[in-house]
Amino acid sequence: MQDMLENWSMRTNAPGDNIFVTFSVRHPKLGDYFTASLTGKRISSSAADLALFFWLMPHNVALAIYWEVSALAWLWII
Repeated sequence: MQDMLENWSMRTNAPGDNIFVTFSVRHPKLGDYFTASLTGKRISSSAADLALFFWLMPHNVALAIYWEVSALAWLWII
């Protein structure tokens, strides 16, 4: 149920070695009915690492699509 009475809030810590983000939704009648959180840790990376990651991402997506197509084709054949 989503209506205009909801109150969305986001909490996060100051950027540092760790990050913590929480989203929550509070409704006057239903109370707290949705909460999502994310915890992350900073890792070091070089420009070369980032370039390789973004260069490989389309290839990873294409491979995932072909994998799903082959799985569906296999099910269709059986």
